[in-house]
Amino acid sequence: MAKNRLDILNAKNDLISVLVCMYNSSKTIKETISSIQNQTYKNIEIVVMDDESKDNSYDIVEEMAKEDERIKLYKKENQKCVAYTRNALLDKINGKYYIFVDSDDIVSPKFIEFLYFTIIDKNVDVAVCGFTLLKEVVNKPIYLFDSVQDNKGALSKITYTDNNVVVWNKMVRTELVKDLRFKPLHYGEDLMFNIDLFENPNIKVGFIRSKLYFYRLFNNGISKGSFGQKQVDFLNSLIKLENDPSYSEYTRNSIKGWTYITANYFSLLLIGNKKYKDYRKNEITKILEERKHIYKNEKRVRSWVRIGLGITDFNRLIIK
Repeated sequence: MAKNRLDILNAKNDLISVLVCMYNSSKTIKETISSIQNQTYKNIEIVVMDDESKDNSYDIVEEMAKEDERIKLYKKENQKCVAYTRNALLDKINGKYYIFVDSDDIVSPKFIEFLYFTIIDKNVDVAVCGFTLLKEVVNKPIYLFDSVQDNKGALSKITYTDNNVVVWNKMVRTELVKDLRFKPLHYGEDLMFNIDLFENPNIKVGFIRSKLYFYRLFNNGISKGSFGQKQVDFLNSLIKLENDPSYSEYTRNSIKGWTYITANYFSLLLIGNKKYKDYRKNEITKILEERKHIYKNEKRVRSWVRIGLGITDFNRLIIK
């Protein structure tokens, strides 16, 4: 009789580290941690780093840890930047593989099982799953394999095809990041980290289409249409990386592609923004014009992305 997925994984029994950044998450953290505890694959550690929460988030997790020895709770000095917290979590990993989960999100019970199985079955270093808005968690998802990519193919998928630049849907072999850390940015640190990760020419990445991660979208921050110095700094960081000789030419071109799509998105956020009117008119326009050919010539860009960018270009022309 053929072994099923869990039989195969339990035979390997590698420890998986689930890394959770926490700040003022008292309304959601119990549900988040519970969804991790209820994984079908059990050999996990749940490493929670509290960023000096002002509510009772720490107390909630502390109580949960008394009932589950897999939960490891730490507290660090708040540095107003999630990149520092994620770096602190990377220093606490004991598992052969790790994955991030945000403290206001939910994961399917088969989240770890499907990703870990992809790594073992396809002999890859990183496994990536689908994600969607938190409406209804799919408790019995179907395993839907997509493809195995080398570093260029993986970078292409997250940049041109899926716009999949987050870190929380990617299980990673821990040894790949022993010298890799998040850049101290207040915006866009996920993209920068993935660029550094996928710059490794020896990396193999397995993609599955199963939606296993469910994120919560709050009506604040960038989702509400805010724009400020953090976004300006992020664009400047991307432009700087485009010319960084430590990256391969392929990676630099992929960064240019993401600079283009980010600038397009920011141009929408800036509609009606009087403070950044000149920035939108001059700097954003310059960024887009200098990189427009990348998306025109890149066949890997999905049609819905092209349509969205076209609408943005039209809006930018008619709204001064």
